Amino acid sequence: MKNLLTGMVLATALINTASASDDYHPEQLQKWLESEQILPLETILQQHRERLGGRVIDVELEQERNRFVYEIKVITEAGRKREFYFDGSTGELLKDDYEDGDHY
Repeated sequence: MKNLLTGMVLATALINTASASDDYHPEQLQKWLESEQILPLETILQQHRERLGGRVIDVELEQERNRFVYEIKVITEAGRKREFYFDGSTGELLKDDYEDGDHY
């Protein structure tokens, strides 16, 4: 069961990181997940479900300043684009930003 869940989370991370500036090989992502260097995307989404409070439209996993960062873009109920940055290892919120002028 754990392998199935890890596989699903890895697949989600791979799909969602396709537009990231860093392209990660699937085996490398698997190693980072297994060694707990990064949290699964699903864990981040569950931990911050209330905070995100909108529809997730894009997710990227990047390395910034020697750490992994999940960038999660959301469209709010008010139609504004909002970006959240979470530490990929701890899930800690690093930054929360509205994009000026982006209304949908």
